[in-house]
Amino acid sequence: MKHLLTTLSVLATLTLPAWGAAPPNNDPSDAAGNTAGGTHALQATTYGSHSTAYGRDALAASTGGYVNTAFGNSALMTTTTSQENTAVGIDAMLYTTMGSGNTAVGAWSMLNNTIGADNTAVGDSAMGLNTTGARNTAVGFGALFANSGGQSNVALGYHALEKGTTLWNNVAVGEAALAETTIGANNTAVGKSALVSNTSGIENTAIGSGALQSAKGSYSIALGTLAGSRVLGGFSNIDIGNRGMPADTRTIRIGKDQTKTFIAGISGQPVIGDVVVIDSTGKLGTTSRNLDAMAAQLAAQQLQIADLNERLLKLESK
Repeated sequence: MKHLLTTLSVLATLTLPAWGAAPPNNDPSDAAGNTAGGTHALQATTYGSHSTAYGRDALAASTGGYVNTAFGNSALMTTTTSQENTAVGIDAMLYTTMGSGNTAVGAWSMLNNTIGADNTAVGDSAMGLNTTGARNTAVGFGALFANSGGQSNVALGYHALEKGTTLWNNVAVGEAALAETTIGANNTAVGKSALVSNTSGIENTAIGSGALQSAKGSYSIALGTLAGSRVLGGFSNIDIGNRGMPADTRTIRIGKDQTKTFIAGISGQPVIGDVVVIDSTGKLGTTSRNLDAMAAQLAAQQLQIADLNERLLKLESK
């Protein structure tokens, strides 16, 4: 009890700051709303406003930029008049000069960006080589690392879309998804290593871990774990729950170990056309047999069945 009273008496003698009061060694903002802390931080600003810089050389060259936020040594160091950028991490957006509306969080994220705008990079070295690319989103270590001028890409995952240089409208979600693609466009890869080997193919869709992982062609669709994973350079394949074959092109493969198939909307629907047949491997095709001859054969079989039914009835009546 004695120790408690002593502690309380000591605390009572301390002068605590009021709520909202300035902390010790506060860095005051200037009249334009700029706040800086660190050697050379915001040292060149003349007419810029509402920017915050903490770290050696953070926003050091900014003269007229506004609403920029830089935390970390050399973050946004070379920007002059850009606006509405956020850079957190050592050398984040180091070489950005005029690009605006960017967010870079992570050491060396968007390091080489110069005039690229409206990008979001989160992760160590994410979009590290981007220079003029715009409207890209990269989350993960090395995501979209090599992209320089590509636009409207989304990379989520460790090394996702890592090697792309001039990419357009690609979506990669998962570790190493589309990692080898350099100049591809309009591809969608969801799952670890999905479309990982693709280099310049376009308009592919791979959903599932390892889907189309070896493919380098275009216009293919794969759905399921390792779907289309055996396909190499073919085009316009569709693989659903099937790994495909290396030489496949313009081929549809659905399923692997199934023993029954039910498809709605077929039974009872009359059509005019070729007769579809299925061989022992499950391949579908049309027969070249004469339809009239097949119809006559079917009619004969129906007559035989009717005759057998009549005989059975006679036997039952005896």
